[in-house]
Amino acid sequence: TTAAPTTTAAPAPAPAPAPVAVAPAPSGGMSADEAAFLACVRQRESGGNYAIVSANGLYYGAYQFMRSTWDNTAANAGRGDLVGVPPNQASPADQDAMALSLYRWQGKAPWGGYC
Repeated sequence: TTAAPTTTAAPAPAPAPAPVAVAPAPSGGMSADEAAFLACVRQRESGGNYAIVSANGLYYGAYQFMRSTWDNTAANAGRGDLVGVPPNQASPADQDAMALSLYRWQGKAPWGGYC
């Protein structure tokens, strides 16, 4: 007599690995140090609120730009389209870009030299 053929079940697929939290990569060619400093400034100055205006009406947006500083930074960065735009009315991406431009142009000094 002949033995009956045997069948084997396919092995169960391995469970998917658990997701790992990874910090977002810096955007816009920003270094990790630049991203960390600007995130600290944004939190300290405005709690991350891009639309905020200071109580005295002199500072605008997430990084609390003075209008003159914003306009000078935008001009220096070749962003004439942002000159005259109130910083708190610029997009978050534009505010981030101008903060990075100001940081690269003048360092930490515009925010008191630290964060």
